[in-house]
Amino acid sequence: MKKIFTIFILLFAACTTEPVEVHDDNAVLQKLFNDPTIECAELPDSICVWENGRITRLNCYNSSLTGGIPENIGKLTELTQLGLKSNDLKGEIPESIGNLINLTQLSLGNDSLSGNIPESIGKLKKLTLLDLSHNQLSGSIPEAIGELTALHTFLADSNNLRGTISDDFCTIYPNLGNYDLSGNQFCPPQPSCIDNKNNIGDQNCDNSCGDENTFLNDHCYFTADLSVLGAFVKISSATEDSLKLGKQEWHAGRLEILDCYWQDDEICHLAGDIPAELGNLSALKYLDLQKSSLSGALPDSIGSLTKLEYLYLQDNSISGSLPETIGGMVNLKDFSIANNQLSGSIPESIGNLTELTNLDLQNNKLTGELPESISNLTNLTNLNISENQLDGSIPDDICTIYSDSTDMDVSNNKFCPPLPDCIDTPDLLGYQECEDCGEGLTQVNGYCYLETDLDLLQILIVNSNPDSLNITMDADTIAGVQPLELGIQEWRASRIEILDCFWGSEYCNLSSELPTAISNLDSLKYLDLSNIGGKKQKLINIFGNIKPNSLTIGLKLLPPCPLNNNSFLIPCLSNTVTKSFNIASWVDGFKFISK
Repeated sequence: MKKIFTIFILLFAACTTEPVEVHDDNAVLQKLFNDPTIECAELPDSICVWENGRITRLNCYNSSLTGGIPENIGKLTELTQLGLKSNDLKGEIPESIGNLINLTQLSLGNDSLSGNIPESIGKLKKLTLLDLSHNQLSGSIPEAIGELTALHTFLADSNNLRGTISDDFCTIYPNLGNYDLSGNQFCPPQPSCIDNKNNIGDQNCDNSCGDENTFLNDHCYFTADLSVLGAFVKISSATEDSLKLGKQEWHAGRLEILDCYWQDDEICHLAGDIPAELGNLSALKYLDLQKSSLSGALPDSIGSLTKLEYLYLQDNSISGSLPETIGGMVNLKDFSIANNQLSGSIPESIGNLTELTNLDLQNNKLTGELPESISNLTNLTNLNISENQLDGSIPDDICTIYSDSTDMDVSNNKFCPPLPDCIDTPDLLGYQECEDCGEGLTQVNGYCYLETDLDLLQILIVNSNPDSLNITMDADTIAGVQPLELGIQEWRASRIEILDCFWGSEYCNLSSELPTAISNLDSLKYLDLSNIGGKKQKLINIFGNIKPNSLTIGLKLLPPCPLNNNSFLIPCLSNTVTKSFNIASWVDGFKFISK
């Protein structure tokens, strides 16, 4: 009875226990080699590696394999490398290939495989290398390819793949050190991440790509791009062939470079309006139409050129205003439209072009104030807005984009003082008209001066030459000595910054009191009223009527103190302490000379 019970228990256990899966990897190998006797353990390690009863690596390169890849290939679940390259394998890649979840390398190149790339390939998340090149594969690249985020090498060149490449491809693109999709029939447009011409190459698209693409001269072209070139041809006297207009470079059926200036063959002779369809060239990166005869306004569609990096339109006759849409060209690095007939204001959207390193708008007819958004262009190394009619003040924030390495020219406009501190050279500021800057400014000899500064200079002239009492501020009727003739002067932004009567003219023979209004010269940086021609100056009570600290804002001198008999000008450290300074000594950047 006990024996029967034991047998029953054993039978029950046998019926209720999960069956043990038996792996016969050699059966897959025999099917692949079409040899019922072959075993992995008998093959060299360079071909087959056997570990713990499983095949872990199978590299059958150039092994004269024929037939197809067996469906049971999916049973080799411990496989990490599968290489079947350079054989004569035909048929489709089996869907079961997706079961090989431990694969890191799958090489099926240079065979005669056909059909579609199986969707199940997206399950191979450990893949670092996928080689499907030089086969007869058709259809499109499956979206599941985007799941292979560990992929470093992807070769699918020289097949019959077609259709568009999914944007999902861009999810694996950052890790791709090597990829090749050339020699297929992919239709444009291609994902934006595919930026290497050698890796996508020319695609032999045919009618399968639809009307959006045109097949010419064994190459595929985006029909919309060809249409834009056709519009340019209509205003060109140099060519009738769109593909011969200037120097062109195409990538994946899209026009990326159009150069009508620096080119190897004849120059484009463009005369007329820029085609409104320009914005359709959405893949364009480089456009050079300088030194032609273009006229009319920039089309609003120009803002659609979101990939454009270089735009050269200088030396034409382009008119109208800069469209607000210009801010859409967010990748623009170099923009020159100098020497045209542009009018209107600079749009606020210019501040969106944060990649700009060069902005050249010189010699146009631009008006209005400089937009505050200009301060967003922190990558600028050159800014030229000279020779326009820009007015108002220059925003202080412009100093955020200005440095010693920045070339900036704002001259010959109508900017009004006060101006930002960073614009500190006459060459930078240049000539500025100030008729519209309000009261308190005077135009003399073509330059703008603050009247209060001129008034003070006039007082000093009266002190130095009592016979010149009838001096006026009108440059055409000044009697005797002009205020601007007093010593050596330097002005910036309508304010005097340097007054040097030591190396100046005879009109600096001052013999009266220094006017208290000198404190109004709050832009003055250098003042020298010392000995002239060896003749000692006799200034009496220089600071007698000036309250302590009243000069500290403008001249940044120390508070006044009594003069001694040996000093021309003695700054004091306090109201009670007196110090003398020797010849050529400097205090706070200002020169004081003792006699």
